[in-house]
Amino acid sequence: MVVVEAYSQGLPIIASKIGALEEVICDGETGCHVELADADDLAEKVNWAAEHKVQMHEMALNARATYERLYSPEVNYRQLHAIYLEAIETAKSAC
Repeated sequence: MVVVEAYSQGLPIIASKIGALEEVICDGETGCHVELADADDLAEKVNWAAEHKVQMHEMALNARATYERLYSPEVNYRQLHAIYLEAIETAKSAC
C-alpha cells in the first residue's frame, strides 16, 4: 500500500528488489531498485536521485500516471464491478 500511496502523490520510490516491490516499481521509470541488503547500492541510488532532478521529476510524473492507470478508485471500482458481475453470472449458470 505504501507504494500505491506514494504513486498517488507523484512520489518515485527507491526500494529493494524483493517481492512485490520489484514488480510494482519499474526501475528507472517510477523509481529505483536497490540490491537487497546492500547499503552501498542504496547510498548510490539516493545520491543519484539528489543529483538528477529532471529524471526524478519524470519518474514522479510516471508514478502519478501509473497510479491513475492502475490504482485509482475509479479503476478499482471497475475491477470490483467486473468481479461481481462474473460472480453473478457464475451463480446463475449453476442453477
